[in-house]
Amino acid sequence: MPESLLTAIIALVAVVVGVRLGRRRARPRPASPDTQPDTPPVLFDDLPVGVFRSTLDGEHLLYANTSLAHLFGWPDAGAMIEGQTPRDLYASPTARDDILQRLLQAGEMTTDVIHLQRPGHAQRACILHLRIDNAMKTIEGWVMDVTELDHRKEGLRDAHRFLQNVVDALPCPLFFKDMNGAYTLFNHAFSDMLGLTPENLQGKNADDIAPPDLAAVYHSMDQALLDAKGPASQRYESAFTTPHGLRHVLFDKATVVDDEGTARGLVGIITDITGRKQAEDALRRVEARIRALVHNASDGFFSVTPEGYITESNPAMCKLLGLKVAPSSGERGELTCVAPDDDEASDANRAQNILNLPDMFAEGREAWDAALHRLGTGAPPAPFEVRVRRDDGQTVWLSLALWPVDSVPE
Repeated sequence: MPESLLTAIIALVAVVVGVRLGRRRARPRPASPDTQPDTPPVLFDDLPVGVFRSTLDGEHLLYANTSLAHLFGWPDAGAMIEGQTPRDLYASPTARDDILQRLLQAGEMTTDVIHLQRPGHAQRACILHLRIDNAMKTIEGWVMDVTELDHRKEGLRDAHRFLQNVVDALPCPLFFKDMNGAYTLFNHAFSDMLGLTPENLQGKNADDIAPPDLAAVYHSMDQALLDAKGPASQRYESAFTTPHGLRHVLFDKATVVDDEGTARGLVGIITDITGRKQAEDALRRVEARIRALVHNASDGFFSVTPEGYITESNPAMCKLLGLKVAPSSGERGELTCVAPDDDEASDANRAQNILNLPDMFAEGREAWDAALHRLGTGAPPAPFEVRVRRDDGQTVWLSLALWPVDSVPE
């Protein structure tokens, strides 16, 4: 039963019972265990809730309707009035005293869900509406059984606790946002990453936990995802400062849709790629140093295809082959030399200067083919000497050593 409907029923019952009980107070008289209600019980027996009147001390039940009797396992109202002490209905020994203190101050009240129980019988989850009659020193009101609703709520609470345990077991930060962008479900890894307690994070949105510039990015990306028709997903990188320092992360988000395909929110997983980013930066620095070393080396270094076409070479190799060396400014020269970190110039040179190294061998390609065959057998690379006709017409002897690109010389 929806809570809004339950609230409406409670209000309606309060009005109906209040009117009927109000008629009874029009002719007050002292209350006692033998007092009978002025209003005929039939007016209350058709109500789906239990109606009662008891003494203020809770020792005697003065009136009960049939619904109340059946709720607690009595065959009829008379048997309940004779055999039931109102005080003993409360499952908690202190519950009635606490409610009575509040009732004495307020005069009339509706309780939260409390548990009532006839001794020896199952507990019932109930909501009570109570009103005190100071003149007659009685308490009157009604009892609504919400046990089934309470069980459903408890089932939902159990399901939520289980889901929370599942997501908490995941090592990667995970979160769910509703359509208003509020974080309504997340795991410990997510709150720990942000340095917030679950209580401080629950119900917050990006504006509450992120700098304005990042919050704007998150809102924009979320909206683009939610505006998509049907299920949708997205992936993007971001970086932000946490209590653990600057973290580079990868967001994977997807919409959560209902049976009609309407988005009800989005779920996200965050992967910390800080280590990967640091490794990439370190690799770029190492590559830049190696390129600088190769570029400035006195020995010739080059890369070739198996057919012998030079794809990269350093200035020293260009000089050995009698080619012009490009200026350090990066201007195009008549060479295949690759300047450090100048990929655009490299592509241009490769396109304009297709040079085949073994075609420059004075004695032909036999030495080249023998070197490739040796590499194909898995034998370790071995230098070989060859006579080369340079681009400027001179003939020189060079000692060449070839390695496959996926191996490193020892």
